[in-house]
Amino acid sequence: MCGRFRSRTGPWACGAGAGAAPPARRQCAVGGSLSRAEQAYRVGLAHARSYAARHGHLAVPKYGRHEGFALGAWLANQRIGVAALPIERATGV
Repeated sequence: MCGRFRSRTGPWACGAGAGAAPPARRQCAVGGSLSRAEQAYRVGLAHARSYAARHGHLAVPKYGRHEGFALGAWLANQRIGVAALPIERATGV
């Protein structure tokens, strides 16, 4: 069992409980569904790539939105924490 998820989300977060795990939770076993953080990152990255393809840059105002997504705030948060990001995420942003 994956102890770090047990107290906050219940035993199903690690694939130990009965029934299917919610799709927004990462299971401890390889091949489990993505965590909410990973899903949110991928959504933000997709919006950033779409914006960059359309405008040719990522100089989005902090409160700027792209297709209803708060891209400016998302990019600002990514830039603040870029030193702590895994290398594959840092190169994506």
